[in-house]
Amino acid sequence: MNQNAEKTYLLAKKKAETIGFCQETINLYEKAANLGNLEAQYWMGQIYFFGLYSNIANERNYELALHWYQLAAENEHPEAQYSLSYMYDMGLGTPKNPQEFKKWHLRALSNNSPSALKRERDDNLFKKGVSMGIRSIFGNFF
Repeated sequence: MNQNAEKTYLLAKKKAETIGFCQETINLYEKAANLGNLEAQYWMGQIYFFGLYSNIANERNYELALHWYQLAAENEHPEAQYSLSYMYDMGLGTPKNPQEFKKWHLRALSNNSPSALKRERDDNLFKKGVSMGIRSIFGNFF
């Protein structure tokens, strides 16, 4: 990895932790991201997804979030892969696309994304709960 990208990312991270997501911090993340730092690319996605780049509450840019998540996801960043799958699932910044959702969700799972693993557990618990609820209502009819 480019050492300058890593140094710039670490500086951005430190600034975010101490002074928050001001324009200077975001500029450092963007510089590191453009130099190829995966964590910075992921954080650029987060910045645009959550609207951290703006002083206006809830001003989000899903198209730019999608762009940055895509860059990091293609280089095997697990949380970026999950975030990308979520955007395809919900149709944020892109039309809903079940095939792309599944592709990126499975890649995130294979790379042990904590968010993807949690969603998988939650989905399985929900399905189990629904199944048990249906059986309690209808017995073995189904």
